[in-house]
Amino acid sequence: MPMEFDFTLTIYRKLLEVTKGCGYNFYTMSEWIERKPETGIVIRHDVDRRAPNSLRTAELEHSLGIHATYYFRITKGSFRREIIEKTYMLGHETGYHYEDLSTHGGDKAKAIESFSANLNKIRKYTEVKTIAMHGKPMSKHNNLDLWKSYDFRDYGITGEAYLTPDYSKTYYFSDTGRSWKSNTKANYKDHTGGLTSGKVKRTQDLIDFIRNERPGKIILVTHPERWSDSIAEFTYYKMRDTGIHLIKRILSNFR
Repeated sequence: MPMEFDFTLTIYRKLLEVTKGCGYNFYTMSEWIERKPETGIVIRHDVDRRAPNSLRTAELEHSLGIHATYYFRITKGSFRREIIEKTYMLGHETGYHYEDLSTHGGDKAKAIESFSANLNKIRKYTEVKTIAMHGKPMSKHNNLDLWKSYDFRDYGITGEAYLTPDYSKTYYFSDTGRSWKSNTKANYKDHTGGLTSGKVKRTQDLIDFIRNERPGKIILVTHPERWSDSIAEFTYYKMRDTGIHLIKRILSNFR
């Protein structure tokens, strides 16, 4: 496969196989928080839209004996009951990808009511132990700020993916902006303080980094909508990501 053809299920499979071949243990986010392992990897998927794509990655991971964590929004493109249930039945962790503070314009009282109601909607179909905020790039509000006034543990949640893990000795890579590069302006809300590497931009770079450097602790974040072997899907989301990346760069300059 040509190097320029990145973010396909084919290269994602290679990433999984190489990581597994390096001897890493895979953890869900809740397992990572509960067990606090000295080494290992978490693969977290934020299902922003196009939920069927997330089922493809879930099935691929299952076929390799890997359990990952999937966070679903309460939106038409993400909140698909049958996909959430199937993902959970495949052995993956499922959680709430919340954006309630942005949705309610920064009103925390309305946001926490919305959070509780939406959490209960998801819990009708699956177990939810952990949550992860959605960056909502067009909003000036940071959804993590909700927890400056409330405690997610009061809602039976054991951890928030950005707040609870100790990232000080953990490598953190996200495909936000269609790149694993950490300092891109496309991920100006996606920060954990985790370790990064200037060597990593493309998926092949990430594969080489894991294979050659063998970092002890890794958390990877993907958005399954952009991972596809379909030429039509690949082209559409590459163009879409390019446009959104431009908007995010403009917003980051103003904020």
